[in-house]
Amino acid sequence: MTNYPQKAVFYEGSNIEFGQDARTLDLQLPKIIGGMFLGLWFLCLLIALVIIGRGDIFLGVLIVGIPTFIGMVLKPTFALAMVVLVLPIGAGFGVEGILSLDRSIGIALVVSFLLNVMLSRPRFKLSHSFLLIQMASVFWIAMNLLRTPVLSLELTLVFTQIQLLALSLITYWIFQNSNDKTYIWVLRSYVVGTVGSILIGVIKGVSMTETVSGRYEGAGEIRMDSNALCVLIGLGVITSLYLLVRDKSLLWRLFYLAAIAYLPIMMIKTGSRGIMLAFIATALSPLLFIRQMGRKPTLYLVLIFAAVIMAGAVRYGIKTQSVEEESITSRYSDVGGAQNAFEYRLSLVKGAIEDVLNNPLGITFGGWLVRRVRSIVHNNFFHLLSTCGYPGALLYVWLLISALRTIWHIPMSIEKIYARSVVIFLIIAGMDIFTFFDKSFWIFMIVAICAERMNSFYHRPPVSNIDEYQIVEEESKPVVWSA
Repeated sequence: MTNYPQKAVFYEGSNIEFGQDARTLDLQLPKIIGGMFLGLWFLCLLIALVIIGRGDIFLGVLIVGIPTFIGMVLKPTFALAMVVLVLPIGAGFGVEGILSLDRSIGIALVVSFLLNVMLSRPRFKLSHSFLLIQMASVFWIAMNLLRTPVLSLELTLVFTQIQLLALSLITYWIFQNSNDKTYIWVLRSYVVGTVGSILIGVIKGVSMTETVSGRYEGAGEIRMDSNALCVLIGLGVITSLYLLVRDKSLLWRLFYLAAIAYLPIMMIKTGSRGIMLAFIATALSPLLFIRQMGRKPTLYLVLIFAAVIMAGAVRYGIKTQSVEEESITSRYSDVGGAQNAFEYRLSLVKGAIEDVLNNPLGITFGGWLVRRVRSIVHNNFFHLLSTCGYPGALLYVWLLISALRTIWHIPMSIEKIYARSVVIFLIIAGMDIFTFFDKSFWIFMIVAICAERMNSFYHRPPVSNIDEYQIVEEESKPVVWSA
């Protein structure tokens, strides 16, 4: 055990900064006051659930909504946890085309964040090029307004991209001004939201065969795209695996094990062949890093153990006919159907290539709608190539390279494995469906790049290599680094 004066530590080749006395974004309250507020919020939540169960939805939402908004104003970290909590199902509740649960929570996040910034004035240091590239992408998409044949559609998409940029900046800002506990609680909230959305479906008696396709499309009144839902569930499984290792709470670990056992079954029920292949490829990706496996064998043993649990759960689900729906089983075994789907998507890719060859700056999203009716390329790169031209596609590739470069510099740890798995999964999933306008894509990209900062809370600089770090001293009391 070695004593160091408290410092802001910058890893070589990185702009990361951390310290015990780093200024946080939340308004600082005494622990007893914070505990009282949290207890009051849980009480309001229970009362609201009882009232909603009796049929008075408006009153129930009002009872829990007011203290939730107050809590979000006091703690934007709590607000971000609420955003990811409703992410798997929030779009399924509300008035279609007007307002949904996740959109209302997002608006509350922005309002509470702005109010809190005016009061606490936290610092903001943009340490990653990822957000700058996202800004450039939004600017280039906005340039489509000058050329689009369908102005209303283009305006809607530009406004959506501005919202996603704001969400990315706020998420990044919150993580950069918070400690590892915030990171853990945000990810806990996402897993709870993913599992909870499925439990809501079970309670409501939503059957897999109630949908037209027979595929699981969520428990909300507004159905989701099954492929997008499979991405959300897949992110829940990957996050549960990370928290199983990082979270030290026994009760939470039992919860993660349950999630790891059950969520893969729900992924199968979505009937998404492409996303299932993306998940399998992500699960096998650690095998590509043999040297790292040798340095951290315990982590990989835990991951193998979790993979065995998932495989056993899926086998049990099939054996007990939990996935007996004929439309789902035939979908995975129908080679001809898979070939037809591939040929259809390939034709859209060929159309996208023809578009960019004729117009290197892209035909805009409105131009695509006019030419292809309602079909879109089920691929982030090729759809951006067609609609935004070479600049839009190159910005997308640069965005992914920036995220991977950040992860490359993270020292070998469970944070590195988690961040790499998230980005790999999102990249491969983006080859099967268009996710560039999905909140889940941007939130989890930020989660991945902020894993670099979270890693610094768990791994101190080696004493023998202290000269490899640039140390910037601060006036503060001593801190003890523990092994």
